[in-house]
Amino acid sequence: MEEPPDLQFRSLLLKIDGELGSEEVAALKFLCSDFIRAKKLQDVQSAEKIFQLLIEQEKLSEEKPFLLAELLYLIGQCSLLRFINYTKEHVIAHLPSQGTVSPFRKLLYEISENTGRSE
Repeated sequence: MEEPPDLQFRSLLLKIDGELGSEEVAALKFLCSDFIRAKKLQDVQSAEKIFQLLIEQEKLSEEKPFLLAELLYLIGQCSLLRFINYTKEHVIAHLPSQGTVSPFRKLLYEISENTGRSE
């Protein structure tokens, strides 16, 4: 018996969550802070919960998975794109037209990552 499509998508989100550590979850929280109120994000400990909040905000769905692809690309987890049938090249090609994370938020994230690496 096959799972309903929504259940399949949530199962994929759980698999992705299982591959991410606390640093990646913190990065996702930061990158999603324009979409999800800080109060809701402050106690989040898992990527699964972030995905759920994005679904509630209608920013993420099985039909609209690009935000997830963009987030995985930005946090350097391109190997996980396979779960949602994306490639790094596909994400890069579609970022100009489908990208959702603000350039300012991406810049702040890159600065924080570069600062953390140089210390």
